[in-house]
Amino acid sequence: MTLSEKEKIVQLTARYFWAVDEGDIETYLDCWTADGESQASYGSAQGAAELKIRFLSMQEGLSKNKRHIVSNFVIEFEQEVALQKCYLLIIDRKKPALVATATYQDTLVRTADGWKFSLRKITVDPNWQHHELTKKSFIQNK
Repeated sequence: MTLSEKEKIVQLTARYFWAVDEGDIETYLDCWTADGESQASYGSAQGAAELKIRFLSMQEGLSKNKRHIVSNFVIEFEQEVALQKCYLLIIDRKKPALVATATYQDTLVRTADGWKFSLRKITVDPNWQHHELTKKSFIQNK
């Protein structure tokens, strides 16, 4: 079975969050272009070295004991570039409790190794930015 280009991007996104949830730094870094950039209200990281630092920090802070659930993918293509937006739910595995909701705006590039993120921008929904559960998860990592 062959996957459509949209399905390949959804699979990349799933691999990305499995890597985050399972602490798999190699798979996480493999999801990015060499100059990939992550933008968030809690900071930005660009390139493999900074993304690695961001990942290791997330494992000790905001992503520790969390599950990231993505949905509602909208993917559009502009030649060898894809634009994706999707929803994110972050759940605490220990409590269990919903920690935050957010959206992603992604730019992806088709490479010889398949689709890769060149830019991921996460926006935490305003009602969660000051919620007590979100503060405990996100602020600890600033």
